[in-house]
Amino acid sequence: MRTILFGVGLLCLSLTSFSQQIAKTIQVKGNPIGFYEYKPADYSKKTKYPLIIFLHGIGERGNGTSELPWILGFGIPKLINEGNTMTFTVNGKTETFLVLSPQLPKWEGYWDNAYVDAMLDYAKANLSIEKNAYFLPALASVAEVFGHMRILMLNTPRLLQRLHRSAVFVTIITER
Repeated sequence: MRTILFGVGLLCLSLTSFSQQIAKTIQVKGNPIGFYEYKPADYSKKTKYPLIIFLHGIGERGNGTSELPWILGFGIPKLINEGNTMTFTVNGKTETFLVLSPQLPKWEGYWDNAYVDAMLDYAKANLSIEKNAYFLPALASVAEVFGHMRILMLNTPRLLQRLHRSAVFVTIITER
C-alpha cells in the first residue's frame, strides 16, 4: 500500500511541475483558428512574461483541429515539445517566455494582420504578459506579412537565434 501511495504521490508531483503546449481555439475573421499556448510549469499571474507569437511556414497550414499537430514539427513548437523550457539567460538576465503558435488555415496564402492581432488580444486578455515585449520569430515563407504591419524590424537577438536556425528575423511589435 505504501508503494502505491508513494507512486501516486510522485505522479502528482511530476504533473504539477510539467508544462506543455495546450491546444486552444479562437475566432478570427469569423473562422475558428487553432493554436498552441505554452506557459512554463511555474507560471504565475503575478509575474509579467515576454510573449512569442510563432508564425509557422506555408507547409504547416491546416484545419486548426486534427491538423494542428503539424506545427509541432518545426521551430519553437518543436523545441518546446522536446523539453525546452523557454527560459534563457543572456548578459546575466534570465527571461522565461510565453508562446502562442497559431495555425494558418489552408485557404490562406499568408499571415494576415488579423491573426497576429487576435493572438495579441488573446494574450492581453488571458495571460500575464509584459507590455511591449512581443516577439514574432518568422520562417522565411511568412516574411510577406511584415510589410503590412506597424512593426520595428530588428536584427535577430542571440537569445532567439538559439531557438531555431531557420528563424530568419525577429520583430518587436510596438503597443497599438
